[in-house]
Amino acid sequence: MKNKKLVKAGISLLLVGVVGVGATLAYLTDKTDPVKNTFTIGEGYVDDDMSQALVLDEKNTSTEEDEKWSNFEGRTISGNAYEFIPGGTYEKDPTVHLRADSVDSYLFVKITGLDDLLGTGYYLDKEEGYINEHWKKINNTGKYDGIYTYVASQSDEEGLVINKTNVSLTNKDKHQVEYYNLEAIFEKLLPNNNITKMPAKGTPIGEIKVEACAVQAKNNSYTNAVTQAEGMFTI
Repeated sequence: MKNKKLVKAGISLLLVGVVGVGATLAYLTDKTDPVKNTFTIGEGYVDDDMSQALVLDEKNTSTEEDEKWSNFEGRTISGNAYEFIPGGTYEKDPTVHLRADSVDSYLFVKITGLDDLLGTGYYLDKEEGYINEHWKKINNTGKYDGIYTYVASQSDEEGLVINKTNVSLTNKDKHQVEYYNLEAIFEKLLPNNNITKMPAKGTPIGEIKVEACAVQAKNNSYTNAVTQAEGMFTI
C-alpha cells in the first residue's frame, strides 16, 4: 500500500515537473525587414504661367498681335474672322497641341457650325471631305459636326494613345516647351466659285466652333474616356 502511494506521488511530481518545464520554453522566431511603399504624384497635365498643357489654335490671319495669340509663332487661340469672295482659298487649320510631359492621353475635338456653313451654298465642300484622316468621327450627329478622336488611321476602332512611343515628332512653343506634333483637324475653306451674287458686305452667314479636350489614357479604358469627353463638351 505504501508503495502504491509512493508511485502515485512520484507520478504527480513528474507531471508537475513537466508543466513547470513547458511554461518556461521559448519558441524559435524570426522577423523580416519592413517593405516600404513610397507614393509620389505621377504625370498629369502641367499648366504654368507661360505654357498650357493643352492648346487649340489656328493660323493667325490678322497682322496685329495681342494677348490671344498662341505661344506658337503666327498662330492665334481666339480664332479669325473671314470675309469670303469667290476665287479665294482661306486657311483655317485648327490644331491641338498637347505638352509632351503630359500623362498618356486620348484626344478629342467637337465641331459645331461647319454643316450649317457649308449648307449656305456660298462654300464648296471638298470631294474628300474637310476633316484630316487622323481625326475620326465617333458619333452620328451631322455630316461634319460632331465629336472626333485622334487616330493613327481611320480603320482603328479606338483613339490613339498620345505618348512618346506612338507620336515621335514634337515641336516647341516660344518658351521652348515641347509639344506633340499633331495633324490639324482640317486645313482650309473654299468659297463657291459658281456664286454670281453675294449678300451685302458684312452679312453674317455662319460660324464654326471647335473645342478640344484630353482624357487620361493610363489606367483608363477608351470607352470610359469617350464618356468623359462627352461630359466635358456639355459643360
